[in-house]
Amino acid sequence: MTLRGSARLTTGEGRQLAVAARRSLLFDAGGLLEQGPMQAGEDAWASGWLEVHDRSLAWVAEAFRPYLPGILQLDAEIAGNRVSGLFPLDDMHTSLDMLGRSLPIRVLRYSDYWISLRPA
Repeated sequence: MTLRGSARLTTGEGRQLAVAARRSLLFDAGGLLEQGPMQAGEDAWASGWLEVHDRSLAWVAEAFRPYLPGILQLDAEIAGNRVSGLFPLDDMHTSLDMLGRSLPIRVLRYSDYWISLRPA
């Protein structure tokens, strides 16, 4: 996402994409997956929070991964569950517990380095 100004994304294949201010992108090694205007609160991560409005659990799990020291597994059966909330990025234990209390899922902690999200 771009907060101020513009940016340029170069894919692994050398394709370049211009990104205007206040736009967000989702991309992987293959290229652009999704582009659109920033959602309300999407820049909350700069203050240590992840603000989510009707996103898939798969999207949330992917957003959590950089803040976890190990593996976060997500069962495909629950990947499409919809999530809304405000999650502290500096306390993943609490953030995962919040998911477990608000969704029909189980958060299984095998260690600090291996966490699985499964159907309840």
